[in-house]
Amino acid sequence: KAFSMINDYYGYETGNRLLKVFVRDLKRLFNKRCLVSRYSGAQFVVVCYGMIKNKHDLDDVFDCLISLSEKPYDIHGHKVTFKMSVGYAVFPDDTDDLNRLIALSSIATKHAASDEKCAIMRYESQMGEALQEKVLLGHRIMSAMEENEIDVFFQKVIDVETKQVTYVEELVRWTDKEIGYVPPDRLFDIAKDFHMTNKLELYICEKTFAYFSSFCQQAQYQNIKLSVNLTPESLTSRRFLNHFDKIAEAYAIDKEDICIEISEKAFVNHTEVLIDSIRTINQKGYRIALDDFGKDYSSLSMLEKIPFDIIKVDKLFIDDIQDEKNQEIIKMVRNVTKLSSAEIIAEGVETQTQSDILHVLDCQQQQGYLLHKPEKLV
Repeated sequence: KAFSMINDYYGYETGNRLLKVFVRDLKRLFNKRCLVSRYSGAQFVVVCYGMIKNKHDLDDVFDCLISLSEKPYDIHGHKVTFKMSVGYAVFPDDTDDLNRLIALSSIATKHAASDEKCAIMRYESQMGEALQEKVLLGHRIMSAMEENEIDVFFQKVIDVETKQVTYVEELVRWTDKEIGYVPPDRLFDIAKDFHMTNKLELYICEKTFAYFSSFCQQAQYQNIKLSVNLTPESLTSRRFLNHFDKIAEAYAIDKEDICIEISEKAFVNHTEVLIDSIRTINQKGYRIALDDFGKDYSSLSMLEKIPFDIIKVDKLFIDDIQDEKNQEIIKMVRNVTKLSSAEIIAEGVETQTQSDILHVLDCQQQQGYLLHKPEKLV
C-alpha cells in the first residue's frame, strides 16, 4: 500500500525509480551472501544461505533491512520514505522446499503488513491455518448462496410511548452445516476478500424484500418500515444500486418504506464518494439512517453533509446510560435530529432502567433484546 500511495502521489516514474534505487541498496547490503530477487510489485525475496547461524545473525539481517526503509530517498527532488514489512520462514524447520519457503514467507509478510506494532514476523502454523479457513469459508459462502442457506432475521424497533413497531431491521444469520455459526462481520469480511460483497448483498436484499412483502400484509406490520444494512462497496456501485431498485420494484415495496442503514465507520475511507451516493439514494426516495453513531467516527460536521433521516445511537452509550455525560450526548443528538426533522433510535437497549432513562431523554424509539430478540417473522 505504501508503494501504491507513492505511485499515486508522485507518479509511476518516481515509484519505479525508487524501486531501482532500493534494489541497488539491497544488493549492496547483502553482497554475495544472499540471493536477492524481485517477487512481484514492490515485494522482494531474499534467500540467505550459510550466513545465519544463530538468532543474533538473524537480528542483524533484520536491522539492515529496516534501516533501508528508515532513511529518506531523494528521488527526482522528492524526499521519499516508506514502511517495510518483513515476513520470513526458516529452512528446514518450517519447510524443506524452496517454493514453499517463499510462499510461507509471503503469508507472514501479509500478517506483518497488517500489524501496526510489528514490522517483522516469522511464519507460524496458525497463519496457514487461518488462510486455509478463509479459503474454505470463501467457497462455503458461494455454496451457501447457491443452496439458499444464508438466512435473514428481523429485529423490531419499538416506540415505547405508543407500543407500536415502527421499523424492522434485517440481520443476516448463517449457520454452515460444516463450519457452524459464522458471525455477520466475519461473513462480510470474507466476502470482501473474495470480491463477493455485491453478490452477497443482492442475495440478502432479495430474501429480505421477499420476507418483508409477505409479513407486512399482516395488520400488526402494515405501517412499519424496513431497515437494510449496506456496505460502502455496494452503496458506491451504480450497478448494485440499479439491481437494488429493481428488487424493490419487483416486490412492490415503496422506496419511502425502505431505510438504508450506513455505519458511521464507513465514512473513514469513503467520505466524498459515499456522500454523493447517499444524496442520489436519498433523492430517489429511500430513507437514510446513520448507524452506530458515536462508536467509531463521530463528527458533528458530517451531519451537515449527509442527508440523513435517522440517527441510531450506538449501544456504547446505552450500556452506560446512567452516566450524566452519556445522557448529555444523547440530548445533544436528539436536539440535532429535531432541528433536521429527523428521528433518533437507541440501539442495544437491554434493561428496563435503560429504556426508562431514554424515554425521559425523549428517545422513544428503541431497539434491543429487552424489547425484541431477532427472529424470523415469516
